Amino acid sequence: MRDARGAPDREFERLFAEYGPSVRAWLAVRAPAGDADDLFQDVWTIFCRRWREWTPHPQAEAGDDRPVLSFLYRTCHLVLLAHRRVRSRRAMLPLEESPEPASDGLAERTRQIQIGECLSAARACCSDEDLAVLTAKLSGVPARDIARTLRITESAVDHRYRATVGRIRDRLSGASA
Repeated sequence: MRDARGAPDREFERLFAEYGPSVRAWLAVRAPAGDADDLFQDVWTIFCRRWREWTPHPQAEAGDDRPVLSFLYRTCHLVLLAHRRVRSRRAMLPLEESPEPASDGLAERTRQIQIGECLSAARACCSDEDLAVLTAKLSGVPARDIARTLRITESAVDHRYRATVGRIRDRLSGASA
């Protein structure tokens, strides 16, 4: 964040560095796995917008950051509530093209067969590390966390994921031809 003169706002950067992990952890515990990073960004965007007008409580001691942390947690709570509200509304909306449910379970059996074929193809054409990237991405783990775990860059994670999906797709299309 930059101040009015365009210089970096060191105080905001300090607060982000100090409280960012706490905010991320708060959201990771309470938010759906794939949504925590987006909500984290939303919380800090709101805080950034209000940072310039921020005036600590008159009774707060100089350098006392407890009101900041309280504001951040309150913002996390409100952002998460809004997110849940939006998700529940989406769940209530009818799908544009919903398939007719199969009364005999044929659709579910077909889906299981397709998943089994995909897993077999993945095991046949991918390394263990590529399979780890694939399963982590499909499980909703952020690329940043995968990269940190495997000690590679985020772009390498995304590249491996796309390449793995491409190899599986090629193998499946070759098998069905």
